Amino acid sequence: AEHLKKKYQVDVLTTCAKNYHTWANEYPETTETINDVQIIRFKNEKIRDVNKVIALEEKIFHTRHTKEEEINWINENGPFCPELVRYIENNYTKYQMFIFFTFRYYTSYFGILASKKKAFIVPEAENDPALKLTTTRELFQAVKGIFYNVPEERDLILNRVLFDENQKIWDL
Repeated sequence: AEHLKKKYQVDVLTTCAKNYHTWANEYPETTETINDVQIIRFKNEKIRDVNKVIALEEKIFHTRHTKEEEINWINENGPFCPELVRYIENNYTKYQMFIFFTFRYYTSYFGILASKKKAFIVPEAENDPALKLTTTRELFQAVKGIFYNVPEERDLILNRVLFDENQKIWDL
């Protein structure tokens, strides 16, 4: 964000969590400026139950399942932050683009859908069974572009996830 700030107006939309294991709200829900970047924090509405997430993963990663079960996993995996998604929906016209980091989470899936083709993603992907999910394919099809960190990540996504062949691919 600080590098982008040199050329663009940048807001960071994030949660109040420090820990992705629980998504517990540890920062205040507020807007603050850090190193000339505006940070807008939103509270998570529930703590992540790791055992529940693991049980859902066993189902959706290894057996036949429905898209609704995948959505349930996304909701439980978190961070469950509907206010952040509502902010994107309500402020969509204020932004030229949205860049999401990590494909597995609630804020990326629902935020990308809310950003209506203004979304880019940095997947942070590795060999992960979540790459085979219907919701993951949907997420990658909905973005305007993908920023890869390394060629191996690009190859993994291209080989594992079906998306629009006309989609722009951006390599970092």
